[in-house]
Amino acid sequence: MRVITRLVSSFRQTWQHLSERLGDAENLSTLLWAIPIGIVGALVTLGFRHAIDLIHLAAFGKTADVVELAQSSEWYMRLIVPTLGGIVAGFLLLLSRRYTKATAHSDYMEAITLGDGRIPVRQTLARSSSSLCSIATGSSIGQEGPMVQLAALCASLVGRFRTISPEQMRTLVACGAAAGITSVYNAPIAGAFFVAEIVLGSIVAERMPPLIMASVVANLTMRSLPGYHSIYSVPLFEPLSLSQDLMFILLGILLGALAPLFLWLLEHSRKRIDQIHLPLPVKLGCGGLVVGLISVFYPQTWGNGYSVINDFINHPWPWTAVAALLVFKVLATTASAGTGTVGGIFTPTLFVGAAIGVLFASLVEHLAPTLHAPTFTYVVVGMGAFLAATSRAPLMAILMVFEMTLSYDIVLPLLLCVVAGYYISGAFSPRSMYAVTAKNNELWKARNQTRNLKVKAILNEGAQTVPASATLEEVLQTFREQIVKFVYVIDENGLLVKIVALRDLNRAQAAGTLDANLLARDLPGHTLPLLHPYDNLTVALEAFLNHPGERLPVVESQACPRLLGYISKSQVLAHLKLYL
Repeated sequence: MRVITRLVSSFRQTWQHLSERLGDAENLSTLLWAIPIGIVGALVTLGFRHAIDLIHLAAFGKTADVVELAQSSEWYMRLIVPTLGGIVAGFLLLLSRRYTKATAHSDYMEAITLGDGRIPVRQTLARSSSSLCSIATGSSIGQEGPMVQLAALCASLVGRFRTISPEQMRTLVACGAAAGITSVYNAPIAGAFFVAEIVLGSIVAERMPPLIMASVVANLTMRSLPGYHSIYSVPLFEPLSLSQDLMFILLGILLGALAPLFLWLLEHSRKRIDQIHLPLPVKLGCGGLVVGLISVFYPQTWGNGYSVINDFINHPWPWTAVAALLVFKVLATTASAGTGTVGGIFTPTLFVGAAIGVLFASLVEHLAPTLHAPTFTYVVVGMGAFLAATSRAPLMAILMVFEMTLSYDIVLPLLLCVVAGYYISGAFSPRSMYAVTAKNNELWKARNQTRNLKVKAILNEGAQTVPASATLEEVLQTFREQIVKFVYVIDENGLLVKIVALRDLNRAQAAGTLDANLLARDLPGHTLPLLHPYDNLTVALEAFLNHPGERLPVVESQACPRLLGYISKSQVLAHLKLYL
């Protein structure tokens, strides 16, 4: 027993010593817990993929990429499978609604940004099962959504069995999401920055270590398991000329202009279909039917588009076939997402960018052959730029493409294209594929506006003034009528002469030192901080910290103290609420 006690005591001392040397104990604990969360996130992703293979084995008698299964199936199977898959997914989605709680945030992004990090278990499992059925039966939706959600759920469960603060719980769930993204796309840096840039809305040094730890561990776990490979097979890049690089600015402008249209189609389809009151199984079944009808002629529209992107990169395609496939793929994705199918649109977005890249390459080859770069360059860069334009996360998109190619030569055209696409899309619309990104952007704009807000914007006129020639009785009458603590004495030009406090007058009267014949200019003065119309609200807040009252006067300038009015502490705090 003594040995155990000594071991426990020794462990506590060691832990305390490490905490003092490495930083706060909570931050160290979060960093260490990111390791098992990264492992679990990778295993969950792998398990989801195996579940898809099992459904394929049951439905088609073999396991293969969903596009390959569609191409090798009879036309009626292409029609029936997505429809039945949508119906089953709809019933599972109905089941998930039975477990919905008004106070819970089922989506991991909301659990991190709005909630306390707790993700409901039964609802998440039911929704993920619904998504599994849709994805395995060809729905034009991304696999990353349920995989990341399940990884985040596991992280939430880890935190739930420990006594931790809500902030630490949210960080653990963010680690789970980073591990999930990394495991799906084999991009550990982009996985960490996806959560930081999109979900958290800012890249803060204190938040990055656990996210990076979880991402790296998840990637190492995936590498140690059989079947690991790069998600996209990209040929070696060769340096491009300056004129070739500049062509990617035009591609970025095109992608930036089309990104808001793509997001509008997705949003509009959801709104219009929501207005149609049908049972969920019927709605999702109709979405599957649309995908099935399209796949009778274009089987490549099945799935998230991953295998077709690889084909774009490594094999030549006629532009007419790419254009037709692009139109029908967007239609299939719109039908799937619009009917409420659970899943992501990350990879379908990459598909759209890749297809537009192929079309742009064909156009450049036709109009300016000397400026034409290898087609796969336009494909890969187009993926990154369209992702940045739709997600409003340019850094994450750049890192993801760089990790997929591991080529420095692609950096310059990628940067030019991403920056152009990002700003052009923002000029047209602030939409993002993720609602949380739009909220973060709105919050950032509000904070920026508040930070630059001037005192004159909240200036109140009608400060309680008395002329310098007013008698003591007139000053006291002003205090009685206006019920204020201070009055401002001004001269005939409106310049502030002094500030008189009621408390000072009461004390002077009690001490018998107040002469009834005194004029306002001769009364005891009180010192208050003076604000100017072009001071920032942060300056006003600092002034209020040194003043217990509710109001402070605003004068034109220190050299010319013409009284303009006053501002109140409650106004300043109300406007600084977002910034703080």
